[in-house]
Amino acid sequence: MRRSPIIVGVVIALGVLGLMGVLVWSATIFEDDFSPPKPGWLIGTDPFGNGTWSVIGGEYQVLVSRPRAISFSFAPVKELSEFCVESAVRILATSARGSEVGLAVAGQGTGQATRFLTFGIFSDGAYRLGRFAAGRIEDLPVATAPLSLRPAGLSNTLRIVAQGNTLHFYANDQLLATAQQTASGRIGFFGRAGRTPFAIGRFDYIRIMTPDCKP
Repeated sequence: MRRSPIIVGVVIALGVLGLMGVLVWSATIFEDDFSPPKPGWLIGTDPFGNGTWSVIGGEYQVLVSRPRAISFSFAPVKELSEFCVESAVRILATSARGSEVGLAVAGQGTGQATRFLTFGIFSDGAYRLGRFAAGRIEDLPVATAPLSLRPAGLSNTLRIVAQGNTLHFYANDQLLATAQQTASGRIGFFGRAGRTPFAIGRFDYIRIMTPDCKP
């Protein structure tokens, strides 16, 4: 059957628009799989002597060696206010009880005045949404889904979507919480030791995209 030129033209136009939509939807701002890492990441001991950052087997690793200490590293990318950040995160089974590792966003300030929001996982599969300031993490006052994530040694895909004054937190493609909170600043990782050292976290990759990303 002969197709009308008009119909063919419409189909082609829709296909092009669809492709453009996919390209916009999946626009990547920054990406790193740490094989090797892109220049600008912290390698070595952090300025406070709390932890050491390195690359092992194509994964970015944090080792926090001081009890209840926190170490963080931000990606070599400009500050963002709207974004979607995703990473495959795992906490090693050798980490002390109460240790926590995960994503850090909305990084502001320098030195002891550094502050940021956290999306962390624990060895037993628990998770926490928090706010780091003045050397400690406090829980964000938001309702969270009563779900357990994969325990120590297994990878969890964590994702934070920031759009306007709203944050969405996902783990393994499941929505865990939504918070009314702006998130302008730097993006990266953090690790926190429990009452005893050590906390060891590994990050397989990081992908920062436009906030239109979908699970």
